[in-house]
Amino acid sequence: MIGLPTETEADVKAIAELVNKTLKVAEAALGKKSRQLKIAVSVSTFVPKPHTPFQWCGQNSLAEIKAKQRLLKSLLTDKRLELKWHEAEMSVVEAALAKGHQQTAKAVERAFVLGAKFDNWTDFFSYACWQQAFADVGLDLEKEATASYSLNQELPWDIVNYGASKQWLKDEYQRALQAQPTYDCRFHKCHSCAVCNGTVKMDLLVKRVNKAV
Repeated sequence: MIGLPTETEADVKAIAELVNKTLKVAEAALGKKSRQLKIAVSVSTFVPKPHTPFQWCGQNSLAEIKAKQRLLKSLLTDKRLELKWHEAEMSVVEAALAKGHQQTAKAVERAFVLGAKFDNWTDFFSYACWQQAFADVGLDLEKEATASYSLNQELPWDIVNYGASKQWLKDEYQRALQAQPTYDCRFHKCHSCAVCNGTVKMDLLVKRVNKAV
């Protein structure tokens, strides 16, 4: 995955380094001329989502996403490597919709009127259509996708109560920036996310579920 918050160019290059090391291991096991030696490399673009620790983050710009994809392509040149990625324009639309608000709904309706349909298929997807739809309702598509928020700012999706507390998400965000792991509460201590308010013993719950299965 590319585009995660705090990502550096070195992080992107490390993806290629890992793939090339994997290729060498495969060569040692199968032989350099083996017809079976093919490695598929699928690289997705990070899309910030509501109700997650990175909900305050903006997505990389379209230019940044494409630059990182080009960098990977330049570093993974062996014909036995098949590099695939999600279209950058699709990722921008996905982020704009994921971080949407009331006005975004009007943009979706407008995109449909303009002919947007089956957009998950590259053959049908039209970035220009979505750009026009957002512009027609007074929004900038890429700005919606790349917009970031302060931790104290009211978010469009705060009206949805899904269980976990916003403070817990803030704490998780700060932990992520410091590269501190959060261990599975089913097997470690409660993280006070507020979903069960400490009333459910998750380790016991897991045992019951596993037993039922």
